[in-house]
Amino acid sequence: MDTPPELRFVTESPQLRGYLLALTGDAHLADDLLQECFLIVRRRAAEFRPEGDFGAWCRGIARNLAREAARARRRGPLGLPEDVVELLADAAPPPSDADQQLEAIRACLQRLSPRARELLSLRHVDGLPPRDIATRVGWSVNAVSVAITRALGSLRGCVAAQGDAHG
Repeated sequence: MDTPPELRFVTESPQLRGYLLALTGDAHLADDLLQECFLIVRRRAAEFRPEGDFGAWCRGIARNLAREAARARRRGPLGLPEDVVELLADAAPPPSDADQQLEAIRACLQRLSPRARELLSLRHVDGLPPRDIATRVGWSVNAVSVAITRALGSLRGCVAAQGDAHG
């Protein structure tokens, strides 16, 4: 029986985080990109060839995410101020039990509104920039950015609360 990509990703995640940290030089960004990488791996699991190198496939996805993040940084900040991001990152539970974290993320995603899940999926799974999302949903770019920021904040708060409940 083949191991599901989600579980294979959990075993690869320490190496992927180190790889992303080396590429970005930013621990918080590396953590964010690792989460985005997980969502993409999960969405594209059917594209992975069983005879292929799963770690190399994940690193390719991670490398593309790091490149996209570098381009976004050159364009300027689109999200929260750095001090707010640091506060949110510090409030997150330490990655102690990957299975519990994965379950917490799944549960918390289900608690978000369908629109919030859609916006997060368009941004972080499909990789669409806010302007393209705005066109798709008929909102202003600013409204999309604010809604995504709020959805991420809700998701982080929920995952942190789940971690506290299990910790």
